[in-house]
Amino acid sequence: MPELLVLGSGCGIPHKNYGPPCFILKNGEKTILIDIGYDSLQKILRNVDLNTIEDIFITHTHPDHFWGLVPLFFYLKCLDKNHRREVINVYGHKRVGFFLSFLNRFYKWFSKKPDVNFIDVNKNNRGNLKDTLYYTIKTKHSEDSLAFKFTMGDKVIIFTGDTEYSKKLANFCKDAYILVCDCSFVKGGYGHMDMDSFKRIFLKSGAEKIILVHNYRERGYKFALRKLKEELKESLIIGKDGLMLYF
Repeated sequence: MPELLVLGSGCGIPHKNYGPPCFILKNGEKTILIDIGYDSLQKILRNVDLNTIEDIFITHTHPDHFWGLVPLFFYLKCLDKNHRREVINVYGHKRVGFFLSFLNRFYKWFSKKPDVNFIDVNKNNRGNLKDTLYYTIKTKHSEDSLAFKFTMGDKVIIFTGDTEYSKKLANFCKDAYILVCDCSFVKGGYGHMDMDSFKRIFLKSGAEKIILVHNYRERGYKFALRKLKEELKESLIIGKDGLMLYF
């Protein structure tokens, strides 16, 4: 049975219950990591067998979404050769590839196993990971921001990453079973969704469940969240670190 594990449900502002974005998708022996903000490594080690992680997807290169790559790779490359993978695949915009190339030049240890294989999914926006299909689109947040769709059997799981609402994104999210969605602000906010656009994309998508993540918890958040919960009822799940869903 596929599983979604929310290791980091917050944003770049530290909070004891809402760490920087980090998500795990499990499908049988297949484990996919989506984003890895700073401070994510300890959470990953507590919840996942690292030898099962072969594929890492990065939505964009803001620090709260991908700076955890450095401690992760340092850890993996320090392991005994009998306890580490041969290859790790990293998927994202070409800027992620530039960063990995920099690490390879800057650190001698980066040349050790596991090899890091970069896939530019801004160019090749679909692929097959054994029993899982993935699709990507460009989003309205930064020059390198992407949304990811994963199809596992008859279930579709979508991660919007940080983004504004757009018709293109709404179409991409149609027929999702679980929609892991940015909802940064109560109202307004450049480059992110607010409560109104969050609700709008949920209704357009027809998703079974929508998980609210990456909120800045500004003034008025709790009241607006209660109102949103009354409208969306059991379909709305408030993201929190440690949340686990089977589907």
